[in-house]
Amino acid sequence: MKKLWLLITIILTVFTVSACNMPNEREDVPRDEVISYLNIYYVNDLHGAILPSYRSIGMASIGNLLVSQKEAAPEQTLILAGGDMLQGGALSNITYGEAVIELMNATYFDAFALGNHEFDWGLDKVMRYFDPSSAYYTAEFSMLGANVIDIRTETTPDFVEPYSIVERGQLTIGIIGAMGYGLESSIHPQHIENYRFDPPVPIVESYARYLRNEKDADVVLLLTHDPGETRNFQNLNEGVAAFDEDAKVDVVFNAHSHQVFTKNIDGLAAIQSGGYGSHVGLVQLSLDDTTVTNITMSNLDKTNEPLLNVPHPRIQSIVDRYVLETDDYLNTPIITAGEPLQRDALSLWLSTLMLETTNADIALQNRGGTRSDIPGGTEITMSVLYDVWPFDNTVKTGYLRGDVIESFLHNVGWSTYVTTIEPFEADTYYKVATNDFVFDQPHYPFVNAIDIEDTNIELLALVEAELKRQAKHYDLFYLDNPLILDKENTD
Repeated sequence: MKKLWLLITIILTVFTVSACNMPNEREDVPRDEVISYLNIYYVNDLHGAILPSYRSIGMASIGNLLVSQKEAAPEQTLILAGGDMLQGGALSNITYGEAVIELMNATYFDAFALGNHEFDWGLDKVMRYFDPSSAYYTAEFSMLGANVIDIRTETTPDFVEPYSIVERGQLTIGIIGAMGYGLESSIHPQHIENYRFDPPVPIVESYARYLRNEKDADVVLLLTHDPGETRNFQNLNEGVAAFDEDAKVDVVFNAHSHQVFTKNIDGLAAIQSGGYGSHVGLVQLSLDDTTVTNITMSNLDKTNEPLLNVPHPRIQSIVDRYVLETDDYLNTPIITAGEPLQRDALSLWLSTLMLETTNADIALQNRGGTRSDIPGGTEITMSVLYDVWPFDNTVKTGYLRGDVIESFLHNVGWSTYVTTIEPFEADTYYKVATNDFVFDQPHYPFVNAIDIEDTNIELLALVEAELKRQAKHYDLFYLDNPLILDKENTD
């Protein structure tokens, strides 16, 4: 059951929250064990990286660390996720995140903050895992997003909670979740039209004050899908560090920018732990009864934590089940990369593929829509392609005047595009092709194009088909291999 919180005004006030129980909240439970420390493990921006790779530890080995620590010291262990956990890897994408949810349950996660990529399939496809009445797999941890507002109800969406309370030993721990500043622009407009992200700092301050004063929280944590640095003239970490003692946040867990850092900002501990499962954050609180006396932070990887080098048998068995169910589709080699394929170069190659497929004059691929490199010698499979192009984008086309195109390229500084036109004539209309995420952005000119067409050609299917054709003609895939769209039926 979701708590409704009152509107926050410019003058911050302490507000009343309904008394219904939050996930993980236990009232008046006697605690027998007095703990002297608390270890908080943290993963952010996993992006569905279930399997190990050159950039990912893999969930079986991450699970080895988390499960062993939780089972050895359950009262001294808390496990958190900072958003963008589900979307991006093949095993997760084809199950709409269910594989990651099951693995998070199995590795004892306590809370999960919404990230912008949880909206990529439509929020309903994620939130069904948090609805106990649904027929889908059920998450055993909280989904948090205090500043994520459903504009139809002016409160948090169904099954998204502003905070969670957990008990460890003698401690009452409040965990606030928040979305970062301005991340609506990184979500397809059709998936964000019913939501907005309010400025997080005043909302976090109000909940922190409420948790400390009304819920007797000894420790307050902020789990936020925000890099913590200045965005849109706002700096979340500096804002949180300025709270008074009645609204004190002990640790902020940052995310989104995939950085690896630990920081102390005017007494506020802050950590971010990479991306794609490259690291596991560890925050250690030393305690004197219910008082935090010291905070140490580190980011763990295979070089400094031996447990991350060994897969946990139980977690590996879950991974293996998903692999077996999808093996033929995801892991059948298509063609081998004959050279290292860099991310921007792959964006340009895809732009060329879109251009020739649609007979456009210019085609564009956003850098954020191409997510990774492909190392030389890699056997390219659908699993690899999901890592590179994980989004369910389609190709859209339309006609724009040459001066509009030139202005866009110049003002935005767009570099990943190809064109057959040089120069563009100001008053001539040219056919433009790009993915639907870029095309539909209201601040870009494509929405004002004429003769707009959604081709319904999925980018991933487009790439798959071309590489399968290339495999019939070339031993290896190079970016300068001529496209063979017109040779589909030849040997």
